[in-house]
Amino acid sequence: MCCSTHWGVRKWEDAVWFGVCVTLVYAALTAPHSVTGPKSLIALGFISLHKFVVVTAMTMTIFLVRKYR
Repeated sequence: MCCSTHWGVRKWEDAVWFGVCVTLVYAALTAPHSVTGPKSLIALGFISLHKFVVVTAMTMTIFLVRKYR
């Protein structure tokens, strides 16, 4: 829904920027509740990296399906 109404993906760079923005929003909303020390900050970094990879892969898939349809 976000890709079709709010954030148009015309190039692969748009998909990467969408992944970055969603990851930053996720990290900003999750950090105050889950970060209690250095180890939990590192864990949040790994979880955020995973979210970035998943969101970017999903957005790239949408981009490629629309492009080659």
